[in-house]
Amino acid sequence: MPCAEIVKYLASIPAIETCQSVAGALSLLLKVRVGHPSDLMDLTEMLRSVPGIESTETTIVLKTHLDRPVQSPSSTVPLEAKM
Repeated sequence: MPCAEIVKYLASIPAIETCQSVAGALSLLLKVRVGHPSDLMDLTEMLRSVPGIESTETTIVLKTHLDRPVQSPSSTVPLEAKM
């Protein structure tokens, strides 16, 4: 299955929040949100059955220390200058 078709299929899965093309050993990086580790296992098994997906690698986020939204150019002014 061509990558564009895989991405269309991945877009239909609600648990997938983001899908990014990346350089390096992996082709796609997915950010998923599930309610339980068993849901992650089910999702991983489903993805491994998709034609064109050769393998998966899973990393679980234990804690998010910083999560910033995208900044507009006008909002990148140093904090001291805004006061």
